[in-house]
Amino acid sequence: MISEPLENTNIGQAELNQIRVIRDIKTVKNKKLKEKKQNILSNLTDTEKQAVTLAAEKGESSWLNVLPLKRYDFQLTKSEFRDGINIRYGWEAKNTPSNCPCGELFSLTHALHSMKGGYTNIRHNDIRDTFAKLMREVCYDVEVEPRLQLLQGETFKYKSTSTDDEARLDIKAKGLWGSRFNKTYSDAKIFNPLAKTCPKEMNEAYKYHESIKKLKYEQRILEVENSSFFPLVFSCTGGAGTSASKVMKQLARKIADKKDASYADVITYMRTKLSFALLRSSILCLRGCRSSKRSPLYPDNSIGATFHEGDNGSLRMAQTVDVEMADEGNSKSAPCSPNNAVNTSKGQTAMNSSMIAKCVDRIKQLNETDVMLDSRTIEDKLSPAETSHIPNQFSDEEMDIDNDDFRSDGCIRYEAKGVSKWKDQAHNLSEPVMVRNMPWRILLMARPGQSHSAQDPSGGRTLGFFLQCNGENDSSTWNIYATAELQLVNQLNPEKPQQPRRITHTFYAKENDWGYSNFLTWKDLTDPAKGWIKDDTIIAECRLRAEAPHGVDWDSKSLTGYVGLKNQGATCYMNSLLQSLYFINKFRKAVYQMPTEGEDSTKNVPLALQRVFYELQMSTRSVATKKLTRSFGWDNLDSFMQHDVQELTRVLMDNIETKMKGSHVEGIIPELFEGKMLSYVSCKNVDYMSSREEPFYDIQLSVKGTRNVYESFKEYVKIETMDGDNKYQAGSHGYQDADKGVIFTKFPPVLHLHLMRFYFDINTEQNVKINDKYEFPTYLNLDPFLKEQGEEPALYLLHAVLVHTGDNHGGHYVVYINACGDNKVKSFCFSDSL
Repeated sequence: MISEPLENTNIGQAELNQIRVIRDIKTVKNKKLKEKKQNILSNLTDTEKQAVTLAAEKGESSWLNVLPLKRYDFQLTKSEFRDGINIRYGWEAKNTPSNCPCGELFSLTHALHSMKGGYTNIRHNDIRDTFAKLMREVCYDVEVEPRLQLLQGETFKYKSTSTDDEARLDIKAKGLWGSRFNKTYSDAKIFNPLAKTCPKEMNEAYKYHESIKKLKYEQRILEVENSSFFPLVFSCTGGAGTSASKVMKQLARKIADKKDASYADVITYMRTKLSFALLRSSILCLRGCRSSKRSPLYPDNSIGATFHEGDNGSLRMAQTVDVEMADEGNSKSAPCSPNNAVNTSKGQTAMNSSMIAKCVDRIKQLNETDVMLDSRTIEDKLSPAETSHIPNQFSDEEMDIDNDDFRSDGCIRYEAKGVSKWKDQAHNLSEPVMVRNMPWRILLMARPGQSHSAQDPSGGRTLGFFLQCNGENDSSTWNIYATAELQLVNQLNPEKPQQPRRITHTFYAKENDWGYSNFLTWKDLTDPAKGWIKDDTIIAECRLRAEAPHGVDWDSKSLTGYVGLKNQGATCYMNSLLQSLYFINKFRKAVYQMPTEGEDSTKNVPLALQRVFYELQMSTRSVATKKLTRSFGWDNLDSFMQHDVQELTRVLMDNIETKMKGSHVEGIIPELFEGKMLSYVSCKNVDYMSSREEPFYDIQLSVKGTRNVYESFKEYVKIETMDGDNKYQAGSHGYQDADKGVIFTKFPPVLHLHLMRFYFDINTEQNVKINDKYEFPTYLNLDPFLKEQGEEPALYLLHAVLVHTGDNHGGHYVVYINACGDNKVKSFCFSDSL
């Protein structure tokens, strides 16, 4: 630091001349470099110029400049490095396909934004999880994909503000800004700067994507959540938007203070971690397998079909992704021409009680396998440490699922007497009703008023109406989220009760009741003409729905007979799939019988799956899946790593089929899940027809423009006319007008429905999710879509529904399963977010 004027220092004239010379040399050098840069840029195409501009962004070159330190995972293979350079400068990579399975020409730009295969979701989730991990270092109560509070009639300035009851953001954290109680919400967005629709100026591109996020969420976060919102916008080449940079700098400051480290070192480390995460996920977009075709291993034994849906898509009751329907025996065909219409009534084909009874009998026959005995053989494959917490057997009382105290919803009715004698602030409680195994009561009280007038002798008194949960438990560990509707019954006209008033709240020890302090004026309440009071008695009702509680002794095994799977951070889609497969008893038995003796469960997928199924059946607590995911090779971003349920199902089935080869359970997978369809082209004017029978493991149904499963099936078998420039080449007959279509020849015992809820918007070059209402029946009759009718009808009972809430960037999966497999359709919800 200079503390005196320069002329008073001891620097001599020679030193000053040397400083000037060095400065002049730097000036000349920088000028030459700028001229050289301009000359190079003048010879580049517009795309190459943009790539060079992107490469100069702060943080974009972090992966290229850092030392390849293995302990920090800062290393790349030769092929990864070459792909990284190609992505950096927008060069087309070698050894890539010419066409994408989605039908578009394959290119670097297309690969970076194509939703096929779910790789853009992996890229988004990698950034989300990286930020969440960093925030956990210095923030409090960090949540991934937190759900926003339900709205209660709030209106917003911008029409684009999200009002979805199931809206979720990527991260919620406390203490990032201000005190430890200040909440901050963040939502990530990774865009492709090389896309045609992307603004060429990167500052404008970041502002554009940040503004979209802010218009959608910021006002709701500020006004409803009373929190701050920061969109985390990144380019897939490594650059960061203004808001994301602010969050990174704040995190770096707090981490540096906590670790007593240099701010420069921390921010550099953070940028490098994010740079590698973006690079690896972009390489995965470029090199990952997107093929939707699957070659069956046993074409001669095929009896099945799979019925599934698109990336993060869903059969829509709420937002459903995957639907499984179990049908016993081999599905037989019914006569049907390709253009037969389906006679539906309220979305269902006509079916009689005898057909339903046969369907239920076949399903019971499929599920009546002694899985308990087969599970005992797995004990020999597990270490004592892995089985120490597993009991030998459960009693009938422990497996009793008729106890309804654990149900998710309930109704409370409270006839409160002696209203005129109530003292101010005195609590009047109803009898408890058990929901989620916790006591819920209606709480009524008289609230004193502040005004006194002749018109209101009560002095402004009001009725307080609240819902109370677990009121006698003072423990600070429990909490439970619930929604409820509160209303009074009009005793003069019971058919016209009061308009219900809705509440949403997370109940815990210090806020164990929630409702309205001024629900109704005392004057109106006690006026007999109004009808609310009769014989000094009022009737209050509450309908509530609660999520599973946290921080309490929730014994899922004893209450329901089942246990869940632990979430590793972003494995809800996998856990939902595993639960649905577990409840197909014939499949579970075959998994138990696979030969896996002496193998390592961390490297062998079938053995790891056996272990998970065994613990789901025998354990009394939630089951971990880390050994299963390690066997997938997910630590190395192996091609098995899919965030798309459909792709995960196929790869998992491939592994199991391979392991079953040569064993007595060989052929079980195609026996359960494989079906056949006939693709045909029939000429109109000449006697020529071409057809080919193909096996299938899933049927992708269109959701756009359809209302239910039957309409989607009709769309699937709809005839396409080939005429004009699109005539069919009919061999020696030349080009002919023809009809092209498909018809099913065999459906499998277990049918997967896969709904196509995403479509690619050419204008925005982004995938858009279809959130339209979509109906599916409990019983599904597919006889009209079969070529020939067999002895048994192709009738299915709904077995499981995988539900996805969120958008194409992320969300959460749960699964509803008809665990009993009967026509009572008593479904259980399995969620790993509890």
